[in-house]
Amino acid sequence: MRVNTNISSMIGNNQLRATGLKLNGGAEKLSSGLQVNRGADDPSGLAILTSMKARTGGLTTANENAQDCISFLQLRDSAMAEINDCINRIRELAVRAANEATLTADDRQKLQAEAGTLVNQINQINATVKFNGVRVFGPSFSEVPGGFGALVHPGQTYISVDLASMAVAGVVEIFGAWYDGAAAFPDFNLLSPDGTEAFGYLYATYGAPGVSDFLGGGGTVSAPVITSATSVNYSGWAGYAGSGGWDEESFTITDPAPGQWTIIIDNEQPIPKKYGLFFNEPAVDPEEKDRGQIGADNDENTQVVRLGMFEVSSFALGVSASFTSTALAQASINSLDNALDSLNNRRADTGTMINRIQHIINDNMAEVINVEASRSRIEDTDMAREIVDYTKSQLLSQTGIDATKIANMSGKSALDLVGMTLQSVGSKVG
Repeated sequence: MRVNTNISSMIGNNQLRATGLKLNGGAEKLSSGLQVNRGADDPSGLAILTSMKARTGGLTTANENAQDCISFLQLRDSAMAEINDCINRIRELAVRAANEATLTADDRQKLQAEAGTLVNQINQINATVKFNGVRVFGPSFSEVPGGFGALVHPGQTYISVDLASMAVAGVVEIFGAWYDGAAAFPDFNLLSPDGTEAFGYLYATYGAPGVSDFLGGGGTVSAPVITSATSVNYSGWAGYAGSGGWDEESFTITDPAPGQWTIIIDNEQPIPKKYGLFFNEPAVDPEEKDRGQIGADNDENTQVVRLGMFEVSSFALGVSASFTSTALAQASINSLDNALDSLNNRRADTGTMINRIQHIINDNMAEVINVEASRSRIEDTDMAREIVDYTKSQLLSQTGIDATKIANMSGKSALDLVGMTLQSVGSKVG
């Protein structure tokens, strides 16, 4: 029996300290629901958890991006549905205008006015529909089919546009760019609303029946020589700009006559050519900003979807709505059929893209669920087991306290023994 060093008490206190740590840790795990609250709880597990959280966080954000892309594409599809209705109505007007036997010039003018309003509506939808302030339709980069030589021109696209409605201070500028031109030239040409005046290299070189005025290699022609505008300036064909550049032509029309002007895109090369049309702004490089980040990694091939930027304006779709003659009305029917085909192809591509992105979202969610399940097994507290351990620690703490009390009593017993001994010695001496 010792007084100075009570080993039993020290053992009890040490056990109480260890049990107290377990109680504190258990309380923390039960209150937080996590079994890894700090690095010391599971150093290797913490490293794994950090990687898993980064992965699931990236996938969750990627899915938000993908949902935004779907909303963007759905808005685009709705806009194209409206344009489809406009084109169908213009086609009905064109069929009516082709009925030469019963229509007067005044009837044609009324049909032309309604068609012009619908064309303007198409262009307005193309220019103004936005998602979060971003236009859903981008600059128009299209292709014109290949031709078969200088004297035959099947490689042509006809685009109808009301230049008067696009004039700024009475002036309209049209810039045309060939992005893979060179060699046997492609070119842009301009036809007045009544079909009597033409401007461009095509007409200067080969002429056209019934066309009274033209510009060829470049220059300006003015009223009273022409009646469709105060003046028309044609830049001429600019020639190949070299690697990374493009061929370019431009028209500047002052006070264009109201009605549907026709832009004729002529391609004499046997292969299709990519072009862009720009109104009142210079041509730009066909760089499409359509990148959608729909994955958690930085990989252009597997983690990115390209939404594709295009325009659905009347001139991008090749809508012709000129009814001043039966021949032009018949040509308009063909152009409108082609425009509908082009628009429906765009809508089909958009629908396919929406479905593809939805599959990507599903795949991302499956990965998130499985990674989260694995993370939970490392990080989350098993509440039932933790409660059992906590209850056990509470019992051990209580028994430890009792054991320590008993151990501390051994010292008191020694003092009592000393006291009794001293009393006995004293009595004998007395």
